[in-house]
Amino acid sequence: MSLGKNFARFQFITRPGVQIAIVGCLYAFATGLSYAARTRLDLTRTVTILGLTGAVAALAISTAFGFVVFFLNQTNTRKHDLFYRFKSTLFDFDKFLRDFSADHEMIWAASKTSIELSKLQEDDFPLRGGRWDEFVTPICEIIDKHKDGIPSDPFVGHRIYCYLGHAETVIHDLNLMCIRQALASKYVGNVTKALGALGFLVIVLLLVYIAPNERLTPALYAAPVLFGAWVIVLLAEIAFWLNRDHRNTLSVFMDLDGEKHIFRK
Repeated sequence: MSLGKNFARFQFITRPGVQIAIVGCLYAFATGLSYAARTRLDLTRTVTILGLTGAVAALAISTAFGFVVFFLNQTNTRKHDLFYRFKSTLFDFDKFLRDFSADHEMIWAASKTSIELSKLQEDDFPLRGGRWDEFVTPICEIIDKHKDGIPSDPFVGHRIYCYLGHAETVIHDLNLMCIRQALASKYVGNVTKALGALGFLVIVLLLVYIAPNERLTPALYAAPVLFGAWVIVLLAEIAFWLNRDHRNTLSVFMDLDGEKHIFRK
C-alpha cells in the first residue's frame, strides 16, 4: 500500500474537535506537572520557546496562505477557461448547423437547443443533471424520430450527438470547478485558525512578560506545550490537504495505488 493511501487514514486530524482534544490533553498534562513542581518556575525559557514556536507558526501560516491563493487562482482560471471552451463549442455547433436548412425539424430543434445553452452564464454553474436533461431531451427525441437523418447528410443526428456530448463533458468539468470553489472554504478555515492561534500566542507572550501572579505562572510555563502541539497539528492538517489535492490531480492520468507511478493507458 502506498504512502499516500496510508496518509489518507489520518483525515481525522483535520476535525476541529480532534485537534482541540489532542492539544487540550497535552496542555492539561503539562500544566498539571507545572503545578505539581515544587521548584521555582523560570519563565525566561518560556519566552524563548514561545518565540521560536511563533516563528514556526508564521512559516506554517505563510505556507497555508500560499496554498490557498494557489488553489483559488488555479480553480478560478480553470473555470474561466472551461466556460470559454463551452462557448466555443456552441459557436462551432452553430457554424455546423448553418450548413443545413433550418426548415427541417431536426436542424430547427438543434438550433433552438444551442440558443438556449448559449444563454447560460458563468454564474449559472454548477448545472444540475436535471436541468441539462431539460435542454437536450427534446432534441434527442427528435433525432431518434429521424434515425435516417436528412437527405443531404444521413449522419447529421450522430454529429449533433457528438457536439452535445462534448458540451456535456465541458459542463461536467465546470461543475467540478464549482465544487472546488466550495471546498476552498476548508482551506480558508485553516488559515483563519492559524491566524487566530498566532494572535493568541502573542497574548500569552504579553501575559508571560507581565506575570500578574504566581498562580498563573505554571499555566504560562506550560504554554510552549500548548502552541507546540498546535503547530504540529496545523502542519499535519496542511500536509493532509496538500497530499489529497496532489493525489486528486495526478490520479486522472496516473495510477498512484501501486509502489510505482504507472501512466494510465
